[in-house]
Amino acid sequence: MIIKSVKLMNFISHADTNIQFPLGVTALIGPNGAGKTSIVDGIIFAFFAERVRGDKITDIIRKGTNSAEAEIVFEEGGREYTLRRVRKSKTMEATLMREGEVIATAHSKVLDEVLRLLKMDKDTVINSIFVRQGEVASLVDVEPRERKRLMGKLVGLDRLENAWNGMREVLDCFEERTKNYDVIKNEIKIKKEIRERIKKEIAQLEDEIDNIKRDLKKNEEELDKVSKKSELLKKKREIYYNLLKRIATLNERINSLENDIKRLENELEEAENAKQEMLEIEP
Repeated sequence: MIIKSVKLMNFISHADTNIQFPLGVTALIGPNGAGKTSIVDGIIFAFFAERVRGDKITDIIRKGTNSAEAEIVFEEGGREYTLRRVRKSKTMEATLMREGEVIATAHSKVLDEVLRLLKMDKDTVINSIFVRQGEVASLVDVEPRERKRLMGKLVGLDRLENAWNGMREVLDCFEERTKNYDVIKNEIKIKKEIRERIKKEIAQLEDEIDNIKRDLKKNEEELDKVSKKSELLKKKREIYYNLLKRIATLNERINSLENDIKRLENELEEAENAKQEMLEIEP
């Protein structure tokens, strides 16, 4: 984001101020109380409708007037935006325009759009680009431990520390799960090997069934030829029924093995899902 200009009307000490920001480094020079910091206050107010200094938000209204106005022109993503806020004693007006077209007016909608454009909240903006008066000077005189605390406060590390402590329970859970990762990995390997063995056994049984079917067909042909020979017919019939029993037995075996495969595939899928969950949690 590039801020191109800031306009302040009856804002703190500014009656009517319009500042252009050319590309590059801009330095605001002036004696104490000239209103340099108020320009940054105006930027924060325009973006977030909140005060940086003072006890009340109405403290930004210049004495003797009824309202304060801050307007910013900035560029984001190659497009120009104009953001205008007016603070009265009891009400707030907000307007956000993109290249002359109004895209939001209500305070909440304007704030949502600003947060979307900036991709950061007020605290992050203040801690990353705005150092309050006296905070830098205090770093020179304090003890190293206090200096570290102040630096962390300036860049927002204190909130990161709180977030880290809040994540401790999640991290502990992740570390506990990673301990079982090798066990799950070995179980997956074993179940894959069992599945391959069962597949090979099924293939062998199917080949055997095909052979039996060919033998059965041959026996049926022979049975037709010797149907007149009762003794031989009886023997062939016995062979025929024995083969049918064998097929039934093999079919039962195949059904049992297929059920085992389904069960093992379900277990393998659960193990794969557990592995994938570990990989997603690990980063």
